[in-house]
Amino acid sequence: MIKWLRGLLVVAAASGALFAFDGDAAAKGKGKGSNKAPAASVDAKFNRWIVTPHGKIGGILLDNGGIVRVHHDAVRDTSLKSGDALHVDGKSKDKTLFHHAKITKGTAVVVDDTAAPAKPKDKDKNKGAKLSDMTASSKVSTLLAGPKGKVHAVILDDGTVAYAPHHGDLTTFSLKKGDAVTVTGKGGNYALGRALVITTIKLSNGDVKTL
Repeated sequence: MIKWLRGLLVVAAASGALFAFDGDAAAKGKGKGSNKAPAASVDAKFNRWIVTPHGKIGGILLDNGGIVRVHHDAVRDTSLKSGDALHVDGKSKDKTLFHHAKITKGTAVVVDDTAAPAKPKDKDKNKGAKLSDMTASSKVSTLLAGPKGKVHAVILDDGTVAYAPHHGDLTTFSLKKGDAVTVTGKGGNYALGRALVITTIKLSNGDVKTL
């Protein structure tokens, strides 16, 4: 897994609500304060998977804007479709960010992230797919910002998750929901979504920024 994905990401929807998303580290319980949150539950509908540039599942975006952090190996059923009704039992301080969660669809368990995943025997095999050149043009639907306010990534209307490079910050671009942007970078198109690490971003005013 790329190192820049190991830091905790807090998802800030453009409306101002705060959520959280993590790659592998926080999904394994390494996120700061992740074990201090109380048990919480929510009923919501599935929106989309959040994937990493290497194609690993890192979270679920719910229809109410909430995020469930998910470790890739905790997913039992990847056939979820937009609008599927889900019940989430996990840990959350405000019912907008869930971690260590068990997710059910009806009586079927589709995600069980309540136990630490086994360490892979082949670390290279677990890194995911090789990255390719990518371009995406769409409108910003969600901002993913870090605990110190840095915007580490954006989710676009077409489902693309566009990440800043390691230690990168998109805050200086003053992005907001509805902004039309074009991003180029390295990533991939996968069955469950598409994601990339940004190399350049064309803003709604026409300015092109290199990261």
